[in-house]
Amino acid sequence: MKIKVYITLLLLLWVITCPLLLMAQGVPTMINYTVDDGLPSSETHDVLQDSKGYIWIATDRGVSRYNGYEFENFTTKNGLPDNTIFEIREDSLGRIWFLTMNSRLCYFQDEAFHPYTWNSSISKAVDSLGIISGTVFDNFFIDHKMNLTLNFASSGFIKITPNGDISTAKRIDNNKSEFHLIDTLPYAYGILSPTDYSFYSLYENDSLISTYSKSYPLYPGISQKIIPFNKGNDHFSNRFFSTKNFLFEHSQYAIRKIYKAPNDINCIVAVDGKIWIGSSFSGIDILNQKGEKIDHILDSISVSEIYCSNDNKVWITTLDNGVFYIPNNAIINFTPESQLSHSISSIASLKNYIYIAYNNNRLNVYNTNFGLLNSYNIGSPIPGIHYDESIQQCWVSTKDKGIKLLDENRIIHLNTNRLTHVSITPVKNNGIVTFRKKNTSFYHFINTDHPPQLELINELDLENNSQSVDCSYYDGKTIWTGTPNGLSKFDANNMLKEVTYLGNKIKLLSNRITCIAEKDSVLWLGTRGNGIVLFDKKNHASYLNHALNFNPQNINAILINKNYIWVASNIGLILITEINPSLYTFQQINTSSGLSTNEVTSLDMIGDSLLVGTKKGLNIINTKNFSLNDSKKMPVFTAINVAGELLTDTSNIEITYDKNSIDFSYLTFAYGTGGDITYQYKIDELDQEWFSTKDRTARFVALPPGDYTFKVRTLKNDSSWTEANLLHFSVLPAFWQTWYFWVAIGLVFVIVISAIAYNSIKNANERSEMNARIENLRQNSLSSQMNPHFVFNVLNSILTFLLTNSQRNAAKYLSSFAWLMRKTFNLSKVNKITLEEELDVLTSYFKLEKLRISDKITFQLEVDPKLDVESLMVPPLILQPFVENAILHGISQDQTTSVIAVQLTLEGNYMKVVIEDNGIGIEKSKQEKEKHPQAASHKSSGLDISKERVALLHKIKNEKALVEIVDLSSFESANKTGTRVTFYLPLTED
Repeated sequence: MKIKVYITLLLLLWVITCPLLLMAQGVPTMINYTVDDGLPSSETHDVLQDSKGYIWIATDRGVSRYNGYEFENFTTKNGLPDNTIFEIREDSLGRIWFLTMNSRLCYFQDEAFHPYTWNSSISKAVDSLGIISGTVFDNFFIDHKMNLTLNFASSGFIKITPNGDISTAKRIDNNKSEFHLIDTLPYAYGILSPTDYSFYSLYENDSLISTYSKSYPLYPGISQKIIPFNKGNDHFSNRFFSTKNFLFEHSQYAIRKIYKAPNDINCIVAVDGKIWIGSSFSGIDILNQKGEKIDHILDSISVSEIYCSNDNKVWITTLDNGVFYIPNNAIINFTPESQLSHSISSIASLKNYIYIAYNNNRLNVYNTNFGLLNSYNIGSPIPGIHYDESIQQCWVSTKDKGIKLLDENRIIHLNTNRLTHVSITPVKNNGIVTFRKKNTSFYHFINTDHPPQLELINELDLENNSQSVDCSYYDGKTIWTGTPNGLSKFDANNMLKEVTYLGNKIKLLSNRITCIAEKDSVLWLGTRGNGIVLFDKKNHASYLNHALNFNPQNINAILINKNYIWVASNIGLILITEINPSLYTFQQINTSSGLSTNEVTSLDMIGDSLLVGTKKGLNIINTKNFSLNDSKKMPVFTAINVAGELLTDTSNIEITYDKNSIDFSYLTFAYGTGGDITYQYKIDELDQEWFSTKDRTARFVALPPGDYTFKVRTLKNDSSWTEANLLHFSVLPAFWQTWYFWVAIGLVFVIVISAIAYNSIKNANERSEMNARIENLRQNSLSSQMNPHFVFNVLNSILTFLLTNSQRNAAKYLSSFAWLMRKTFNLSKVNKITLEEELDVLTSYFKLEKLRISDKITFQLEVDPKLDVESLMVPPLILQPFVENAILHGISQDQTTSVIAVQLTLEGNYMKVVIEDNGIGIEKSKQEKEKHPQAASHKSSGLDISKERVALLHKIKNEKALVEIVDLSSFESANKTGTRVTFYLPLTED
């Protein structure tokens, strides 16, 4: 009778707890990639990580290449034979092979797709085997000799060499056998009898390795496809394969059916020593090596392939739900299906119970297997759960529902509703201390019954600390509290009669404190915005922040377990390992490591399991077996551009001066990070420090000529850096930056300086000669003023005045002549005179001539007002010879009045001189001279000297001089006679 009662009770307990245990099933954190993330389709068939690090995904809308940042999709437009891809392989040459729906093969090499050379031979071989047209081969394999082996379900094998030689696999029993690929590392195939569908023989690399005298029925009556086993990184001694929904294990001596799946098995793979089986419509079953089911994920999803990468991360392709990625199997995500909100605010564990407070005001109680025991709706937000060692129970603080007490799996409501917005600190063997805004209270235990009875002993108003308490910690003597204003302390042994604020004394303690923990008498204070502050409880405080490569700035919780410090933050979970005092290492655990989210809110430890509360449920980490699965490796270069042109060969990069810009594109394959990766780069020859960036490109322009080495590295989760990838390049100098150019410039400089010196000496000599010549001409010009003919005419005119009793005119004439003589002698001492002086001499000379010739001549002088006659300098007696010539040769005896007009105008830096008379003109003057030989023998040397003087003045300025003499009678339209002389004088100022 008792046995029946026990059995009944056990059955009743199983019925009650079984649903709870099933609901508590945890799964690894998975990231789901779909069309919304960039995939061309959610129907995916195969996945592969190539030797470079890229993830290739086969879909029914083409193939996709993923680098951790974005998906790059390829279709028939890019060279695929068909858009539906079933299988992907990589050969030993690094070529990526694709099997398409139309039974065509192609491979990807050098960033381009290439059709398989012997695609047409495959079609012929298929016909020779009697395979129905359009049948897709089940599997293919490329060995190290580049031989291609194709498997057709229920038909046989085709092997094609690189030269196109085709052979078929062995057949036995008079072609009454079927060939199926069992394993691809190395490839093996089994021989099946088509009559009873039994497994007889196993071949490996075309050599018989196993023969069975006894037949082993697999799935009678149906032609079947055998699924090969992918060992992944695990080394199983036996082989596994499946047909339909059965899993078989075969050794050298036996074949054993070990598991039956709910639906057809599509893939088998080893992950962490376990067997993962992907099936249609039933997700993945996880078995131990005995074939016992221990877990199940992705329920009701059709899984087409499971791929375990070299870093032990799992990729799963599905037929309707895209691709799933599992960063770390050691981190389990526990999300109760009944919870509408998965955001956790607090966690605590006690004995065999785990208490989790959610942000939807619900408090759940679980056993250590995460079976749900109770769920309470508190009706108020739950800031924290506080374990009380003295009574072996947990206190629950609420926002506006007072204090609750957790007694194992039941909650006790205490009469403390007035204690709102409260933070609780248990005081060992005494009671509890509650903290509210502007008030703290000490409650003493009257007894420690269940529930214990409390008595209010003391209350203290916090007038100087009006902010609410975010956290509190009791170290056995002192209660430390963290507020938005910083850290305060209370003497617990003194009934909290006095509070001491420490922020005024130590500036670092004025930061907002969000959590407190202790290790070796040092308080670890989590802050909001400044990382962690370490405080020795006396006078010394120091930061643990970004300056020490500790990246989190907003700390939510700190849990210390021996020499390991776990820190919850908004950028993930940080594991701090103390090597020695003040020396730490940091490891960041985030979504790329397997967390469900980077927003970690709370922490607790039960045994070796770390409970991590997050905004997306609970993560569980087995700290004993956990290792940080950080697969970040040295960055790879994805593109090098010089002046906007992509380089295909980067072995010898040389940049010319006219294309002096280079762009480096790089990336580190770190899947699951969402592209949140920090890089550092530098050029050794230019930079002393590394430049940090999250960009994947670095650009340099206008680099000086020289040889350079560009380096780039990646920050790992443990705050160390990967090995730097480097690339050498050279910037070639422009021709003007070469040594031979500067030698040539030096030679040219010497030649130019020598030529300049030579020309300077030559010009100086020529200038000296010209100056001497000008001086000689000036003296000759002065002498021409004093020629005997002119003096004789003047003296004769004076005598005539005396004989005619014109003493007054004689005296006037003699006075003018004397002034002119004196002026002429004075001018002989200078090289330049003012234009005003030159015009005075010219006027005086003309007056003498007018007295001699009487009223037969009129002198007209017109000076441009723009000419400053007082400051402009001209050679002395430069105009008089031209006027004298006009008087001497331009006046006819039969004319009543002759006009000599002198016009001076400003044109640029020159003075234009025009001297015009209305005489007989040049031609008639020549004719008159021919009639009077005495006149023809007279030669006007003054005019020639003046022409040469004008020419020399222009020669000094390297200008061509021109004295133009025109006979006015030669112009038919002018209807006038006379001569016009025109020339230009360079102007200088005094």
